[in-house]
Amino acid sequence: MAAGPIRYAVRNGDADLIREFAPDFAGTGAELTNAAAENAEDPLKPLTMTFKYRIPGAFLEAESRVAGSLPYIWERRWFSSQLLNERLTPFERTYGVRFESTLHLHLPQGVTPAGAESLAFERNSEIAQAQRSARPAPDGLIINSVLRTSAGRFRPEQYRPYSEFLNQTLSSLEKDTILKLK
Repeated sequence: MAAGPIRYAVRNGDADLIREFAPDFAGTGAELTNAAAENAEDPLKPLTMTFKYRIPGAFLEAESRVAGSLPYIWERRWFSSQLLNERLTPFERTYGVRFESTLHLHLPQGVTPAGAESLAFERNSEIAQAQRSARPAPDGLIINSVLRTSAGRFRPEQYRPYSEFLNQTLSSLEKDTILKLK
């Protein structure tokens, strides 16, 4: 993972290097409104980055419901995997990665989240794990996600299930969210 170079970029205000590690917001409709980092100076603590962005028009109203898809921009940036038909060499993950994100979906008055528990899931594989939970908040919905990958050297035949797991998990995270109107 790139925590070391990201810490360096944040500490030194290197905008070009920060952009190199940032996800591509193009095509998501997301407008970055604020960014902050914690623990950039202390490599023994987890690097915590907070990004606030708006996604105008991400949810549409129809038949007393609001539906839309949340782009998991950072997760897609760091966990997308290229599917190979037949990998011939072992692959290695030098470091295990634990990536946590919290999405706070602010909703207009009169919109309540319906069935937040239906957004929850947990998936496990030999090399990676994923879980998501959701709960109502006074002004909307809070969605927590955790993705983990293990460190190690893995056999070539383990790559396809690993890659499929990551890509299916990203698809599950980005599935449509349906909210009921009050």
